[in-house]
Amino acid sequence: MPLPAIWRAFCRRLGMSVVLTAKQKRLTSEIQQLCELFGIEVRRASSITKAIWRTTYLESVKRQLIRGQVIHWYTYTDEMLGCGIAWYFFGKRRSFPELWRTKRFQRLNHYILTSNRYYKSCH
Repeated sequence: MPLPAIWRAFCRRLGMSVVLTAKQKRLTSEIQQLCELFGIEVRRASSITKAIWRTTYLESVKRQLIRGQVIHWYTYTDEMLGCGIAWYFFGKRRSFPELWRTKRFQRLNHYILTSNRYYKSCH
């Protein structure tokens, strides 16, 4: 990953060189692949001067991207499943804000869609 020109000049002036280790290059490559897969752009970590902090930062970014995307997929799937269940019982004629005004939909939402079904299934 190339460094911005200003940062390279600053490092040269201080007599520092910022070179990524093999592990840091691999992590950077993995993060770029994850960003492409998830459609996320991450700023380059090359601006961190200490190698140990660069590695730690890159590992942290990688874990956070994976965790965030898995949570996103899970909640999105849950939301789509909930919409499908609601449409099955109530049809698509009325919008969700209109359905929320009915006791039937409120009960379905409370007892079926938002109950602690995941927590209960784990314990």
